[in-house]
Amino acid sequence: MFSSPDIDFALDIPKNSIIIEKYSYGIPYDIFGLSDNITLKNSTNQIISKDDEIYICGTDYDACVLSIGFQLFDLGYTFYFVEKCIGNGYSYKNLNIELIKEIFKKNFGVDCFKNFNDLNKS
Repeated sequence: MFSSPDIDFALDIPKNSIIIEKYSYGIPYDIFGLSDNITLKNSTNQIISKDDEIYICGTDYDACVLSIGFQLFDLGYTFYFVEKCIGNGYSYKNLNIELIKEIFKKNFGVDCFKNFNDLNKS
């Protein structure tokens, strides 16, 4: 189980996964390595290749999760949002998740969502 001060996820995460924990809106800039090209690194300074797939889980579709999607998109990474592992914060109880998902698909492609149960099949 991976934990932060506010949230614990009890998930069967694939063995070769690299976990990036964040405590702010979007991906904190201190995990971006600076060189000729911007690279993404995890907390142990392991470089995440643009050939790697990144799976995004989070608690606010309309804020942090969307921000991370745009950051990874702008940097050219391959990423997916994991259905059933993304939620809605307390501030918008009536948020239309299906409409938000359509906005994600418009911006990141129709295949931008993955089912969590499918991640462990490969």
